[in-house]
Amino acid sequence: MGDCVTIRRLLFVLFFFIGLAAAPVGAGDLIVSEFVALNDGSLRDEIGDYPDWIEIQNTGGAAVNLAGWSLTDDLDDLSKWRFPDMSLAPGAFVVVFASGRDQCDPAGELHTNFSLSAGGESVALVNPDGVVVHSYPDYPPQFADIAYGMSGSDAGTQTETVLLAEGAPATALIPTNGSLGLDWTLSNFDDAGWLSGTTGVGYDYDGYVGLDVSAMRNVNQSVYVRVPFHVDDATAVGRLILRVRYEDGFVAYLNGLEVARDNAPPAEELTWNSGSLYGSTRDDSIAVTWAEFDISAHADALIQGDNVLAIHAVNAGASSSDLLILPELVAVHFEPLDLSDAVEGYLLTPTPGAPNQTALAQIGPALRDVTENPPPPEPGEDLIITTRVVETLAPLLGISMEWRIGFDVQSRVDLTGVEPMVDDGSGADAVAGDGIYTAVIPGASLTAGKMVRWSIDAVDALGEFSRAPLFPLPSDSPEYYGTVVKDPDLKSDLPIVQWFVESVGASETRGGARGSVFFLDQFYDNVNIHIRGGSTAGAPKKHFKIRFNHGYKFQYREGTPRVNEINLNSTYSDKAYLRQNLAF
Repeated sequence: MGDCVTIRRLLFVLFFFIGLAAAPVGAGDLIVSEFVALNDGSLRDEIGDYPDWIEIQNTGGAAVNLAGWSLTDDLDDLSKWRFPDMSLAPGAFVVVFASGRDQCDPAGELHTNFSLSAGGESVALVNPDGVVVHSYPDYPPQFADIAYGMSGSDAGTQTETVLLAEGAPATALIPTNGSLGLDWTLSNFDDAGWLSGTTGVGYDYDGYVGLDVSAMRNVNQSVYVRVPFHVDDATAVGRLILRVRYEDGFVAYLNGLEVARDNAPPAEELTWNSGSLYGSTRDDSIAVTWAEFDISAHADALIQGDNVLAIHAVNAGASSSDLLILPELVAVHFEPLDLSDAVEGYLLTPTPGAPNQTALAQIGPALRDVTENPPPPEPGEDLIITTRVVETLAPLLGISMEWRIGFDVQSRVDLTGVEPMVDDGSGADAVAGDGIYTAVIPGASLTAGKMVRWSIDAVDALGEFSRAPLFPLPSDSPEYYGTVVKDPDLKSDLPIVQWFVESVGASETRGGARGSVFFLDQFYDNVNIHIRGGSTAGAPKKHFKIRFNHGYKFQYREGTPRVNEINLNSTYSDKAYLRQNLAF
C-alpha cells in the first residue's frame, strides 16, 4: 500500500473496448473518467512538470467520501495508492497526477506513487472494501496529449443555475473594532446601517465596482461585505461553485460557515483589521479574472429561502491603492452518466476536471506492439513486421499490412503492397496461435537508400475496423511506421540525417511539404519540412526547418532532451558554414 510521504497542494477517434471490471457497491458511481499516459502539455503540475494524470468523476447523485479508496496500475496490488479523506460531490471531478511523487494533501495536488505506461498497462479504481469498481485492464497504446476514457450520449450533461450574480445588491462595513466577532456573517444579522450598493465592492477598479469603499484607505486594510440571495430548493443543488474576482485576499462565509479563502491569514490570526497574507498583492490583470472555488462540500449550508454570502476582504496594507471583491455563486445540476450507454476510447482533446467530449466511436481489434524502428534491412532483405492482436467486441475477421516505398513514382520495383498477416506458424510467423501476427515486406522491393513505411489494418466479425498507427491528426501525427534500407555506398564517421519529401518544390516554400526523417535508427513520419531564412531564403543554398509531430520529438543525441524542431542550414557564401560555430 502506498502511504503519502509528502504533504503538498495537489474525435476522429479510434475506440477499443477493453473489459470493465465493475462491482455494485454503496458508492459505486465513481469512475476513472479519463487519463493521459503521455502528458506533453495537456496539464502542468505546481512545480511546472507534466506528469501523467488520472481523472476520477462521481457520476452519481450523492457525494462520496474518498477515504479508503485506491488507485493502482497493478491489478495484483489493489491498494497501491490511497486517497486522503476528502469528499467528491455529485458530478464533480478530482485529478490525480500519476507522477510517482506520492502526495495526498486534500487541500493540494494529489500525486500517486506510480506513473503510467504509454505502451499500455492497467488503471483501476478500488473501493475501501478492496473491490475494483472501474478499470481499464490492459489499455491500448497511448499517444501524446490524447486522453483515454469514457464517453456516452449523456456524457457531461449538466446545467448551471446562478444563485448570486455579479451586480447583486450588497452591503459593506469598514470595521473599527472586533466587537462583531463573526456574527456579521450570519444570514439573520441586521446590516441596516452599513454602506449599500451592488457588487463588486472596492475602489479604483473602473467598470467593476458598484459599492465604493475607498473610505477604508489609510484607515483599515479590512472590509466586511454581505451579499444576500434566495434559494428556492436547496436540496436540488449538486455542485456549488464560488467564483470571485478579487484583490488582494478574502475569506468567504456561507450563512456563517467558512467555505473558501485565499491570500488571507489563517482563522486563528484573522482579525477585524487584518491585511493580506504576508502583505502580498495580486496583479490587476489577474484580479479581474474569475477564480473558481469548488465549495460543494459545504452545499448543505444552503437553506431554503434567504441566504447570505459574507466576505471578509483583506488588502495589502491600509494605504493600498485599490481593492476588489466581486463574487458569483453557481449551483450545478449534474445528469448522472448512464454507464450502460458509455464507451471507452481515445479523446482527442483532454478535459481534466471537466466533462469529456462526446465522441464518434469506431471500434475494432486492439493492435499492440507493432514493429517500430527495426534494424535497417540490407538491400534485398525481407523485412518482417509483427503485431499482437487483442480481440475486443468480436473475433478477429481479418488483418493486413500495407507497405509503401518512398515517394518515387518512377521506380522499377513495386512501390506499394498489401500483405495478409498470419498467426498460423507458416512463413516468417514464429509460433502458431500466440496472438502475434506476421507479414513480410518483400526484399525485392527494398533497394539501397529507399524509405519503406508500413501500417496495419484489422477488422472484426462485426465489421469494425482499427488501424496502427492511430493517425488521429493528419497534420500532427505519424501516418506510418518506417525505416530506411541500408546503402553500402553511404559512408561517414558522422551521423547522417536522411529526409524524404512528397514534393521537393513545396518543401522549398514557406508552407512546406510533408515528409519523413530517419536519424540514429529512428524514423519520424509525416513531419513538416519547409524553407527558413529571411533575405537568404531565395539563395541557391537552402535553410530548412523540420517541425516534428506532437509527442514524437526528435532525438539528436542520446542522453539529451528531445526537441520539437531542427534547422538544417547551408549558406551560399560560406560552404563550410563555420562562422556561426566559431562564434558560439
